[in-house]
Amino acid sequence: MLALCAGLTAPAVDAGADGREWSFEVLEVQEVDARTHLILLRPAPRGEDFPRSCETFIIHSFYDLESWTSAGRALAKRSAHDRSIRHLAQAQAMNRIVRIAMAPQGFAMESETNPCEVTSRAFTVLPDPGGSAVIISFYEDPKADGPEHR
Repeated sequence: MLALCAGLTAPAVDAGADGREWSFEVLEVQEVDARTHLILLRPAPRGEDFPRSCETFIIHSFYDLESWTSAGRALAKRSAHDRSIRHLAQAQAMNRIVRIAMAPQGFAMESETNPCEVTSRAFTVLPDPGGSAVIISFYEDPKADGPEHR
């Protein structure tokens, strides 16, 4: 799975994202309801390129894979999403930096006026033997172009 997700870090938001992972300070993880969270992050360090250029990077996260292929749902299971949310909340409580990356179409723009406000449909967390875990964001089904959709 690591090899599969390693190839899923291409740009998704048309705002200069370069497919790398980014590090953030977690400012807030707010549960809106059982499947929806509002996550406020501060880039660490700030930079000129998106999303490091955001003063606050806001993610509206809602777990909704109903229209996804079974292969796509297998990549972004609810248990992994919930584990990712807990990882973010623990990072906030312990004042730790988190690493976030995105699959192709990993975020969608939430606001036309604020490019730093995005939506994610699912997270998965991948362990990194050399450091902290990486949270991968998904918005579109990463397997939608696979054999199941042809």
